[in-house]
Amino acid sequence: MSGRLFLIGLVILFAIDCSFAATPAERFAEARQLFRDGELSAALDGLDSLRADYPDDVDYMLVRAQVLARMNRNREALDELRLASRLAPGYEDVWRTRYALLVRQQDPDLSPELLEVRDASAARFPDSSWWRLPAAEQSDAWLVSVGAGYDSLSRNLPSWNNQFAEILYRQAGGRFYRAQVARDERAATADTSFGIGAETPLPDDWFAGADVSFASDPFYKAEIDYSLYAGTVLEDGWVANLRYRRKEYAVATIGSAVAGVEKYAGDFRLAYSLSVSRLHGGSSFMNHVATGNWYIDGDTSVGITLSTETRRKRSATAGCSRRTLHR
Repeated sequence: MSGRLFLIGLVILFAIDCSFAATPAERFAEARQLFRDGELSAALDGLDSLRADYPDDVDYMLVRAQVLARMNRNREALDELRLASRLAPGYEDVWRTRYALLVRQQDPDLSPELLEVRDASAARFPDSSWWRLPAAEQSDAWLVSVGAGYDSLSRNLPSWNNQFAEILYRQAGGRFYRAQVARDERAATADTSFGIGAETPLPDDWFAGADVSFASDPFYKAEIDYSLYAGTVLEDGWVANLRYRRKEYAVATIGSAVAGVEKYAGDFRLAYSLSVSRLHGGSSFMNHVATGNWYIDGDTSVGITLSTETRRKRSATAGCSRRTLHR
């Protein structure tokens, strides 16, 4: 009798436990909300669990691929989308996401697959237009940015301020070119500089670029300031980069090697860089810079920068910018 009561109790406890367990729909909704909130690792954990329980659910595959792509795990995302395409050949969102991800890769090895996906999409979705346009027409864009910053220095030194305007042209696949005019004011004197730059994506989520700016008869800015850099996009919103920068003044030249890391999480960006600089024919010094940015919406951001170095103990910069995108 006692054994029978024990079994009945176990059945009741199991039924109660099941009644409180989240349904697949609730788990999926939670994972999607985490994705929207920028909690990519947590969202992926939830989707991994759903995929393990329901390996043939294409909706889970699609959102999991989107999360992986946001984490720059593009090869895994493409594998997920390839499987989803086979399981649900009429699911347009899967094909559109796969096509867009292939376009962004700009990888010659993926060109045959891109053409195959475009042809298959044309056959399956003849009334849609997303597959009709060339890649360049889909992603070329002009970006206009304006911004200002304010520097508060320690040791009762006069504050600095700056303003800038930039035009950026972004081509398909991520290559871009930019031109900038900037005004920097220090101790009641101001310098104006003009700069240009370019950046290109490389295979395996690497990128490289160059910048150069010129100032005519400046009070304190370098007459020529140029840099070369390269970096890589890592998983979970991390970016690492290396840069060589050279500033040529009327009476001196400074060369700097800079290593930096960035973290993107939702609407926020955190960055840190360490630079080692040398005054040619003189001494060396180090500089630490930490930056935080909040992207309020698609057009506006605000940020703050903290900097320390051997010659200037501490400074803080606060700034904001606004940008407009024209397609």
